[in-house]
Amino acid sequence: MTYNIKAYIKNGLGIIEPLSIKRDWMDKNKETAYKCFPVSSANVIGWGISFPEDISFIWDGEYGNGEDDFFDNHVKILSGEKYIRVNSSNITITFVTGISFQTDEDVSLLVSPIPNQFIDGIQGYSAIFSTSFYKDEIQSVYKILYPNKIITIKANTQIASILPISLTKLNNSTLEIFNFDKIKNNPYNNIEYGKSIAELNKEKKWANFYRNATDHKNNKLGKHEISLLNLKVIDCRDKNV
Repeated sequence: MTYNIKAYIKNGLGIIEPLSIKRDWMDKNKETAYKCFPVSSANVIGWGISFPEDISFIWDGEYGNGEDDFFDNHVKILSGEKYIRVNSSNITITFVTGISFQTDEDVSLLVSPIPNQFIDGIQGYSAIFSTSFYKDEIQSVYKILYPNKIITIKANTQIASILPISLTKLNNSTLEIFNFDKIKNNPYNNIEYGKSIAELNKEKKWANFYRNATDHKNNKLGKHEISLLNLKVIDCRDKNV
């Protein structure tokens, strides 16, 4: 099953592209970080929203008294004013994406912080939108963590991930719990397997057992559902669609 998603964009606001595999913290240890297949795979699950200019702001640490003084009086936006809104009552900031999405009735959009990306000073919230009828622009909400510190989101930094999900298919799913030792023919619960990993670590080599879906003896254990995710963006704005 593939998803048919349409995005309606206000010019000059958010940019939407497939999620990038790159992360700043992973770039510092390229030799091993990007070889971790579970992490690298999660990095590219969905599309990401970014902005073409730097956004920076500072919070003075006060929340306001809720009567005539609110949170938005205590956050000063230093740059990128049109991309951010300070929420007066729930002490958060909202990134103004300017993007509305349309999906089928049995598809919703999970809007979350970018997987495995950490922006110092803010923490994002996740939300699910029923985009078959919700026509307003999608919001990405963050909480400011530190007072009296300038927080900057560099231009083209993806801040919100968009992931289609079928709640209809997820509904009434069952998770059954068993004892761990009931797993049959588990190669990971094996002394030889552990020794192989330890030896490779000593030699600063990457095992690639999980990436190749093999055990330590190169026996095939199965296959990945998808080894390389291919997501696209097609710009139809000049096609009178």
